[in-house]
Amino acid sequence: MKILRYIAILSILFSCGSRNKITETYIGQNSRPEWVFSRPIDGSYFIGIGSSNKKAHLTDYSLVAKKNALTDMSSEITVNVSGESFYHTIDNNFDYSEEFQSMVRSTFKEEITDYEIVDSWENENEFWIFTRISKSEHVRLKNLKKTKVLDQSYANYKTGLTYKTEGKLTDALDLFSKGLLNMKEYWSENNLYLAGNENLFLDNALYEQIRKICSELELISSENTFNLSYKNGFSNSVSIAVKNQEYFIPNLPVFYKFTNRPYAREKKLYTNPDGIINIFGENFTEDTRNFELKIWVDYDELFKNDSSPEISELLTAGINNKMLNIPARIIMPSIYLRTNSQTNPLTESFKNELLKKGFIISTSELNADLDVILNYQINEGGTAQGFHVVLLDLTITIEDHESHRQLFSDSYTNIKGIHMNTNGAEGDAVKNAVKKIKKELVPKLMDVLL
Repeated sequence: MKILRYIAILSILFSCGSRNKITETYIGQNSRPEWVFSRPIDGSYFIGIGSSNKKAHLTDYSLVAKKNALTDMSSEITVNVSGESFYHTIDNNFDYSEEFQSMVRSTFKEEITDYEIVDSWENENEFWIFTRISKSEHVRLKNLKKTKVLDQSYANYKTGLTYKTEGKLTDALDLFSKGLLNMKEYWSENNLYLAGNENLFLDNALYEQIRKICSELELISSENTFNLSYKNGFSNSVSIAVKNQEYFIPNLPVFYKFTNRPYAREKKLYTNPDGIINIFGENFTEDTRNFELKIWVDYDELFKNDSSPEISELLTAGINNKMLNIPARIIMPSIYLRTNSQTNPLTESFKNELLKKGFIISTSELNADLDVILNYQINEGGTAQGFHVVLLDLTITIEDHESHRQLFSDSYTNIKGIHMNTNGAEGDAVKNAVKKIKKELVPKLMDVLL
């Protein structure tokens, strides 16, 4: 019995020791390492510390933490602008330093592959990771890549010069812009490129070629004005040629817009093989009178597909975009009015409404575009409770003066007028007819013509 009691006591003691050891191990796993609290400093490495919430990212918390660590690592990259850099050249009037910093960091983050995981730590709720990459290794890999990039951009530059000489300016612009954008990671650096006897700051050279081509472009219109009239069916067109001193430029994006037109939006066309666009204008409203046709080259397209809007804005700001403005207007037709009463208030009201819409009242039938026949008749409608009633019938017909083709016809019957005497009733009927003319007849006429 004594032996059994001794064995039992030893078992209890060993059991208690085991539980204490497990508790100590658990506490050790959950004691945060120093690098979680205080960021390590190492002049030889770029450091990245990242974390994630395990409950928020149940299946990919480690990947999220790693991504955050790489983002953190990229934040250590600073951009030192060289005095010979492209960025320094174009940043005299713009403040895009943060944009360039962000661009370089983003590129660095995307290209980090040879990083090492120094340590990781986790508890029930958090996952932390400590990464780093050698600064010297980063420089080595960057230089290898930069050499390839500059070689490609130089090839673009040389081919672009050949295209320019041959008059293929759109192709030349495309190559110059692609070569420049290909180098954007290095715009803050000295990019002196040595090719045989040719030494040039490559990004600056590419941009200068773009500016030179664009500055020499001209927009030439086939017409001095853009008029829409009854004689051309309120539809017209104008041809715009894009050229430099020697060549017409095909396949170039050109914007145009009619100003002072409700809901007017810019539209884009590409010059045909002869370097020409044809702009058509039609379906204008009566509210549009004097306006302008504006035409300009879409230089943004050179850069927008391969860069951010901010970068596109920066690059195009240094290019003088010439805009062509062509005066435009709607010319309403001249009319010769025939009526059974030239001085009646109804006739005068009709004339005034046409004048407000821009019509020209012609005193000669020979000079008119349109013949307008306006007739009305007032009939007695009887009396009721001491009031006189009259009924007015109104008809209008519009014909083309030359062809006599009927363009418009409308009529209104039994327009009522009521008053204590006949003259007053007739005046009331005319007033009601005038309302019909303003609200219904003239708008119908405008819809037909325009």
